[in-house]
Amino acid sequence: MKYEIPREAFKQRLEERLNFVLVDLAPNETATSNIKDVLPLSYDSRFKEEFSSKYPLKTQNILLYSLKENDNA
Repeated sequence: MKYEIPREAFKQRLEERLNFVLVDLAPNETATSNIKDVLPLSYDSRFKEEFSSKYPLKTQNILLYSLKENDNA
């Protein structure tokens, strides 16, 4: 399901971490210590299996990111 929310509502939810999880796709290359409660998860051949086991429900808001320049993840 895809839907959009207003930018301010998103910002408020993100700041309050209302049902949001942040996932760093390049945990070995980037320092996530300055971001609170980030899950490091390598984007490799086991990604889909690990991700599905951690988040089986589709009600969770998940932000995937990589701070590695030119990363295809």
